[in-house]
Parts: sequence; structure tokens; C-alpha cells
Amino acid sequence: LISAEQFSNAQPEGVLALHDYLSVNQFENVTIVATYRRYYEWIAAFHHDRYKDVNLYDTIVSSVDKNDISLQQHQRRRLIPSLYHELQFNPSFQEELHHKYTLPTVSRFRTIFTTTATAAAATKNDNTINDKDTNNAVVVMNYHDQNKAISEQFYCDVLPHAYKTCESVKKAAKKVSSSLNTDIIHGRVYEELAFGAHQLGLVKLSGHTDTKNVVDAIGTFHAKSLNGENDFPRKCLPKEMLDDIWKISLQAEKEFGTGDAKNSSADVISGMKDEFDKYSISTFCEVDVDTVLALPEWIKFFKELRAHVPIQQDKPVQHKPGKGTGVNQKKDKDLNYQVNDHSHEAQHNTHAIIHIGPYKTGTTAIQQYSVELVHELAKDNYEMPW
Repeated sequence: LISAEQFSNAQPEGVLALHDYLSVNQFENVTIVATYRRYYEWIAAFHHDRYKDVNLYDTIVSSVDKNDISLQQHQRRRLIPSLYHELQFNPSFQEELHHKYTLPTVSRFRTIFTTTATAAAATKNDNTINDKDTNNAVVVMNYHDQNKAISEQFYCDVLPHAYKTCESVKKAAKKVSSSLNTDIIHGRVYEELAFGAHQLGLVKLSGHTDTKNVVDAIGTFHAKSLNGENDFPRKCLPKEMLDDIWKISLQAEKEFGTGDAKNSSADVISGMKDEFDKYSISTFCEVDVDTVLALPEWIKFFKELRAHVPIQQDKPVQHKPGKGTGVNQKKDKDLNYQVNDHSHEAQHNTHAIIHIGPYKTGTTAIQQYSVELVHELAKDNYEMPW
């Protein structure tokens, strides 16, 4: 049993190499397990995860050019590239989405493993190959299943005979929230406004303390004086890009989502479209910082703020190892599994179950359960190689 979302990065030649490795090691049965999450929702989660560990206060302070804060609009930059910007102007981000999402990932694995499973059945002179025979090699779980969390689907439905593990998971299973906290989203907007105001010379940020004070003041002003309404001017994706995102979302739902094998239910599709339309005017947009900061009420706010908020100098910040102000570049996680040397024992297990993610589809929850329930898995005759 292996769970690693890094498998979703594999190119076709990497998938073939994995297949050959399993064949050489005489695994008679292989089950590849992936998770489906709606494309438009997955995009937002993927982008959020990429930048979630960026230390925004450090970025503000380290990015300030104290000798020239009167930058032209095209020279100013954001603290974090918005999802709108990444989808609109970053080809490498777009390519990454197209490679790592469930649809292309499952396609790469099915090309190798499902074809091989069909060929294996044929060599046994089995002339009754059906959908079950050819699809068992790659199983796709539904992140949006209203009846079972991903962890329960994995340990109770996908893993054969994992009775003890399934029972433990059912007792502890929790639904994974798919929405981003509104306070977090607003907080990012406030930080972008503070950074933009600094670059325009509307306010001076020179340390962590005064930066936090300004961000907090912006939040208070927005919540009290403007009633906390989502009234910021926004730049949103063009219709053709939104149409492409919806097309992929619909295709994935019809292949992996609820309903029968060919069509999802009308109610599910209708609900998806309503949710997608909300994403189109919020999540897939970015606040137009320059327009906001040109509004009279915000100019007045920053003028008064600059007059009343004292500037406090901070001591240099000592960064902890591994932390910084850059993008959260994921590395392969060290998995704290206890490794047992069974090389001297006869190999009785011939079924390999490989959970491939992709990213942001509940993989961490499955891995955490694998660590916590390692003894239950052992009792169910499952072993993890690390």
C-alpha cells in the first residue's frame, strides 16, 4: 500500500516504468487509486496551496524599495500572484494544471494499466472481458460523495478485506471542507491593499509591526465603514477562458461524478453551474488594487491613517530553516512510517494498491490515517514500504 500524490506528476514514460517495476516484482494485481474533485474548485485549492506558506509580512518588508516607491502602475506587483493572473498570463501554471488534474492523470495511468489488465485477461483465454475487468486496474473516488468521506471510500470500498482498518476509519471519519474561509480571503485582499498603498506612497511600511497595524486598520475600515460588503472593483477572466474551465469541469463530472456511467443527474449539473457562476465573479477574479486605492474614501482613509498610525521599527527577523518569503515549493514529504525488513521472508502479498492523488483531493487525510492505523492495516495484511 502506497499513497503519494507525487505519482500524479509522472509522465507517460514514468507510468510505464512503474508498471514494469511492479511486473518485475511479480505483483499479480495492481490497483491505481485516484480522486476526482471538480475542476473549478480544484484549481482554486491548488492555487491556494501553492502560496499558503508565504510569509506576507516578510514579503512586504523585503520587497520594499525604500529609494523609489513612486512606481508606475505596470511596474507594481502583488504580494502573491492572483489566481486570475496565473490563469490569464502564466503559461507554466496553466500547463501544470492540465498535467496534474484528475482527467489527464487518470488517462495516463489507464493507458498503461487498463490496457495491460485487458491483455492479461486475454492471455488466460478469457473471452468474456467486461467493463469490470478492464476498469478495476484504475479506480477513481469521488471527493464530493455526500455519503462517505474520501478516507472511508478508500479504506472501506477500495481496499479489499480491510475490515479492521475500515471500522476504525468510520469512527473517526470527518468530511473535508472544500471552501476557503472568507476571513482568509479578505485578509489577503487587505494585505494586497497595504502593499499597493505603500508602493503608491499612500502609507509607509517599514517593519512587521506597522505593517500588521495597517492591515488590521484596513480590515476594520472595510468591516465597519463599508459594512464589510464585497464591494471591491474586480478584474475577472474573459468568457472564453471561463467556458474552457466549465467544459473541463463538465467533462470530468460526467466521467467521474454522480449519476450513471454516461450522464450525471440534471440536479447535480445545475448545482455545479450555480456554484461555478459564483466562482466566475469571485474566486476567478482579482481585486483591482489600483482602482480601489484611487477611490476618494480610500485616499481619505490612508491620509488619516498615515497621520495617526505611528511607525515602529522592528528588529531583524530571524527566519527558521525551511521558511521564507517565496512560493511554497513542495518537496516529497518524509513519511514517518516504521520500515520493517522482510527481505528474508517469503513474499505472499501480490496485490499492490497505489494511491496517486492528485494534489488537493484529500491525499493528506488518507496518509495520516495510514500512519495512525498502521497496526490495523497490518492486521488486515497490508504493509507500507516506508
